[in-house]
Amino acid sequence: MEYYSYVNLDLRKPGKFIYQNCGICFFYQPFYVGFGHGSRYKSQNHKNAHVIHSMNLLGDPESYTLLVFKSNDSLKALEFEKILIAEIGRKDLNRGPLLNLTDGGEGTVGWIMPEETKSKISKSNLGKKRTEKFKDGCRKRNLGKILTEEHKQKISKSLSGKPKNGKKWKIIFPDGKIEIVTCLESFCKAHGLHGGTFRRGQKSKGFTGEILDV
Repeated sequence: MEYYSYVNLDLRKPGKFIYQNCGICFFYQPFYVGFGHGSRYKSQNHKNAHVIHSMNLLGDPESYTLLVFKSNDSLKALEFEKILIAEIGRKDLNRGPLLNLTDGGEGTVGWIMPEETKSKISKSNLGKKRTEKFKDGCRKRNLGKILTEEHKQKISKSLSGKPKNGKKWKIIFPDGKIEIVTCLESFCKAHGLHGGTFRRGQKSKGFTGEILDV
């Protein structure tokens, strides 16, 4: 499974936003940094109303989202999410433009959006029509310069190391696939699972986990 760190860019605010420590230059102001896999970056399953509002205004997430770091190790992608947030800066702390309300890595998978919020989002989208020409134009925008392969490898190596709690887990997927993880918390966050279930020796949504000797 491939995990990633992603950045949402505000197409209404062009410029040159350089973050040397991350090796990235954006041509639009970033407003949110996230972590996930699959189509997570398209989801509006946010507790943050300001992020949802910006996503609604900007339209198709394909047009304003950059996947800036990818890895088969969920912990590395999660750590890079934290690095990005620290480097770009949170708006609520007066350190940058990001609407993130945490430093990254906190578990939000499993949160269910209230029906009232879903209804507001649905109503806000009613009557909005975006032409194919507009959509195609957005997709073709040059959003920024992504990390070179050499820089990605350096970051990947810097994120490598022993797990913080000294434990590794062997996770068996429902289809029999096996993955070794160094951070149970981040793996469970990515898949909507509960680490406590594994620690009690029980299955979680068809997944089985066991501790490996380090």
